[in-house]
Amino acid sequence: MSQFLKKSFDFAWQYNCLGVSTNYFGEMCYSMNLIDSKIHRRFASLHDYLVDTSKNGYTFSAEDWKEFKIKNADPRIKVVAPAFKSARDVAILDLNTQKPAVVKYKRENIGDYLVFEVARPKALAFIQESVAAANSTHLMNVLRNLSWKRFRTGILLFGKWRRSSASAATRS
Repeated sequence: MSQFLKKSFDFAWQYNCLGVSTNYFGEMCYSMNLIDSKIHRRFASLHDYLVDTSKNGYTFSAEDWKEFKIKNADPRIKVVAPAFKSARDVAILDLNTQKPAVVKYKRENIGDYLVFEVARPKALAFIQESVAAANSTHLMNVLRNLSWKRFRTGILLFGKWRRSSASAATRS
């Protein structure tokens, strides 16, 4: 019985390539601006295989993943992460310049289009209206007194944080 449990735990704790392959497949589709080709079908088939690894007792190691990628990926294609996935880490508005942040994205990609041409302009308009309606000094005091998570969100929403002598004095 202990040998069975040992093998069960060893199998359960082995490296799982499902997330890595899913992310790579999405990035490959984004980079190539395609969702169907011979290469895509190979990676989709691998994904289907990896989904069932625990149910069927399959193993697929990190070395297997590297080998599969070398054999099946097109080396001429530079695979990059979609711009919309990092949108939450890019400031929408810089309070110092009052201008929207410039971000490179693919307009023809539906995810990028929705984030950068639909959602962000609406968020930008809301922020600009809010900043115009509120006293800027009061807004800075509110943001300064928020918890770190909220403070970080303020930085991400408003871009560069202006440090004044008053804000430096309150942190000491």
